[in-house]
Amino acid sequence: MSRCLLADAGIADADLVTRQLAVLYDGAMASAHAEPGEGWAHAGKEAARVLVEAARTP
Repeated sequence: MSRCLLADAGIADADLVTRQLAVLYDGAMASAHAEPGEGWAHAGKEAARVLVEAARTP
């Protein structure tokens, strides 16, 4: 997700959340490579959703 999309979604620190999502993505990809078929894409998607929801400004 780009920084601009995050800012448009009401994320106060879009730069930080962009980096956090990149770390999450890299971890999910590494896990999927190490253990294929274990639902890493779904887990990563849900974790990203929670991260973005938590970062939204009230």
